[in-house]
Amino acid sequence: MNYSQWLSIILIFIVGHNNNWACATLNPSSSHFFNRKLLRQMKSYIDVEANPCANFYQYACGKWSQVHAVCDNPESPYTTAIDKVNYEINLEYVQYLDAMIIRNKPEFAQKAHAFYKSCLSAGLNKDNNLKNVIRIMQGNANMKWALLGQTPFDWVRTLAVLRRYGLNGIWIEEDVYDSYGDTFKSVIDLDKPTQGGGFTPMTYEDLKYITESLGKTLNEVEPARQLSDRIVKFEVQLRQLELVKDHVGLKQVAVKDLPLPWLQQYLSIVLNRSPLNPNMKVQIQNVAYMKELDALLQSQESGFLCRYLELRFLWQLGQTPKTSSKTNCVAATRGFQSLAMNWIYEQEHPELEQEIPRIYEIFNNIVAYIRHKMKADRSGIVTPKVLNKLDKIKLKVGNLPRINTIEVLNSFYAALSLSPHDFYGNLLNISHFYFNVSHSGYGNYLSHNIDELFYADSYVTGSTFLPYYLNTPNVMMAPLTLMRQPFYHWGYGDVFTYSTLGNRFAILIIKDLMETCAVEAEDLQKLVEISGFHSAYGAFRSQLPEDQRDAYFARGAQIIFFLNSAQILCDAAAAFDVNPFMTHFPEFSDVFDCKLRHFLKAFEKLQEEKEEL
Repeated sequence: MNYSQWLSIILIFIVGHNNNWACATLNPSSSHFFNRKLLRQMKSYIDVEANPCANFYQYACGKWSQVHAVCDNPESPYTTAIDKVNYEINLEYVQYLDAMIIRNKPEFAQKAHAFYKSCLSAGLNKDNNLKNVIRIMQGNANMKWALLGQTPFDWVRTLAVLRRYGLNGIWIEEDVYDSYGDTFKSVIDLDKPTQGGGFTPMTYEDLKYITESLGKTLNEVEPARQLSDRIVKFEVQLRQLELVKDHVGLKQVAVKDLPLPWLQQYLSIVLNRSPLNPNMKVQIQNVAYMKELDALLQSQESGFLCRYLELRFLWQLGQTPKTSSKTNCVAATRGFQSLAMNWIYEQEHPELEQEIPRIYEIFNNIVAYIRHKMKADRSGIVTPKVLNKLDKIKLKVGNLPRINTIEVLNSFYAALSLSPHDFYGNLLNISHFYFNVSHSGYGNYLSHNIDELFYADSYVTGSTFLPYYLNTPNVMMAPLTLMRQPFYHWGYGDVFTYSTLGNRFAILIIKDLMETCAVEAEDLQKLVEISGFHSAYGAFRSQLPEDQRDAYFARGAQIIFFLNSAQILCDAAAAFDVNPFMTHFPEFSDVFDCKLRHFLKAFEKLQEEKEEL
């Protein structure tokens, strides 16, 4: 009997929240219906020809692409299991926003609607869009465009002005980090590009599009082909700088002691403070990289550096959204107007409120299990500081202020002006708005009161349903949109919810707690994945009545836990190596007879060698 057949047989014994496992029915009103539906879906993804002990990802996800018809289909709206959930959420938003009557909606919701509408019209005249960006920046930021031959050429000023409108991670990365003690504090952090995988070169196609759109004006300054060749060579040199090692690490210095003279001018423009307080403290790391960067920049002509920054800025704006389809425009609206979109989703789904206690129960059980394991540590890795942080971690379901919600959000978005007809103008306004929020220490999104707390999401966290962790207030944020199949459903048994949502909670908690340990990044990721999976599994097992654990954890229940944990990662374009955190698990080896499989494989190899001899 193969393992996919096992799944069908054991479902009747493990689904639901009651103990009457043998009474599962196909009644759609019953939780058993949803568990059976998910199980059939899980079975359809399995590649029974794969060896789960050698490549569990292939075993769990081998047929996922085929089932969802995404193989060799460039028009597919999603290529991963996570993208599929987000796509279905976006489809629902499309229906709402297309039918939305704005006159009776709060101002912040009207602004989200205006952004969505502007996105739909963004592709009508792309050439004018770029020219409109240049015009707006000339007016709003008094910016001189080297691409148009405007002087003087001041690349430090260009870098700083464009940072205020969203350009970051080009040469250096400037961010504000918050400290959250008895008083609210923030500190400027300077680093080499690290977010999103570090520095990303421009593609030739995008560069060609921008240069062609600017047309004659650009060619009069520097022929497009010549500029393209210079950029390619320059970006090769920038990529080489990534190899420079940081032997000093993070340190705080006064502005007057910054290692590069132009960093003071840069920060003065970024913070709009002249003069800067010379004793103001900033964080800085990768100083060796910055010195090498400085040598490279000093070897380049200032006008070229300005043109390069301007092209990067225009290229970045052109990445969101890649097309003006309705679902892509909803994704952009969720990313840039997350708080408004969270409110809309909550208004459309009042039934989700009854599920919130169960989300808290799962989270609290995960925390309790991790605490139990960490308190038993005798190696000294787990410090009192780590345990104290774990004891104080909180969960917030739904990223919204819960006191005077509409008034608070209207006030938060009051300074943001959006038009339903100017998408790229809206992008500039939003980028500048969020820059000001992050650099002003906005009080409400970091609050000791969990009901008042809300977070000005990044694009990544705002546009997904997955939970994420906020280090500064020590809060796990769980969007209401996470309550979507197959990640979560009110009818799913605990074996399903702990293997997805519980696993996500555990990984995020352990990742934050262990980042203080002296572990290499690659090893840390493996440690977090292994520990997170074990914690989700252990928390699930520990919350079962002791006299029922052996029956519940019959062979089939374990298979479902392992499969469901892997299948949320199914991806048509890339394979995830899930074996490290599965094969470190004794129960996995037992369930899939890995010792026997390894023995048979070794025996077959020995037989082949004998035949060759």
